[in-house]
Amino acid sequence: MSDTVLVAYDGGVPSRNALAFAAERAGRTGDELHVYHILEDEKDAAAIRADVESLLAETAPDVDAEIVFEERDQPSDSTNVSLAKRLLDRIDRYNYAMVVLGNEEHSALEELTLPSLTKAVLETRSIPVLLVP
Repeated sequence: MSDTVLVAYDGGVPSRNALAFAAERAGRTGDELHVYHILEDEKDAAAIRADVESLLAETAPDVDAEIVFEERDQPSDSTNVSLAKRLLDRIDRYNYAMVVLGNEEHSALEELTLPSLTKAVLETRSIPVLLVP
């Protein structure tokens, strides 16, 4: 029986590294991959999908992944919630065996002012989290 692994993906180097690691691991274990991306603009979906598929083809050509897009509401929309909350809600809705995240370093000022997806997942969920540098 295979497990399902969630990879949070934003197209940056840390998330690309996380996806590559998760794909290689899935190739060995048979795990299913869900690649989760919050769209800033729906016009970006095709480019993000192509990027994910290209990276998968390079690192683990036999691994298929479900690419999940969620549209981000406009900042003025009263239903807009943080990226961390959206990721946590996704984790809660599905029975993921693990979450794989890219570990992005921040300056001291960024640590104080920017919410951290990684910190939110580590502090609030009892699910294995793998951080990939």
